[in-house]
Parts: sequence; C-alpha cells; structure tokens
Amino acid sequence: LPMEQVMSPTKLIFEPTTEHIAAAVAANKKRTDAQTRCKHGHEFTAANTGRSKEGWRQCRACARDKQRRYKETGSYKR
Repeated sequence: LPMEQVMSPTKLIFEPTTEHIAAAVAANKKRTDAQTRCKHGHEFTAANTGRSKEGWRQCRACARDKQRRYKETGSYKR
C-alpha cells in the first residue's frame, strides 16, 4: 500500500487510553480462549487447566513439568 493510504487520517481512531487497552485485552482474550492446546501440545481440558494468580489460563501438565525441572536442576529452563 502507498504510504498515503497507510497514514490516512481517516483511519485514525481517537479514544481514551483506557478504552484502547480494554479493547486490546478483549481481543487477546478472544484469541487465547479459542486455543484448544497449550504451546507444548497439551489439551486445555477442565482437568488440565488452571488459573495463574493473575487470572491467566495455565496448563497443569506444563506447570508440573516446570516444577519437576526446578526441583531437579534448580532452574526453570528447558
């Protein structure tokens, strides 16, 4: 696209920062809620899904693996 179309003032949306952040959070929640598996391939089921302290969905199998690695090596790194 030509720069004139990309930078067109008609495409700008002026809104308070709080509304902008809320819209971004909602879009991210919609995207992540649609995921059926964690990034390591474990299924998000009721039995395998927990919530972090911050409220994010967390794969319990990955959390167990991470805790086991830490106990064995003293590090969370894979």
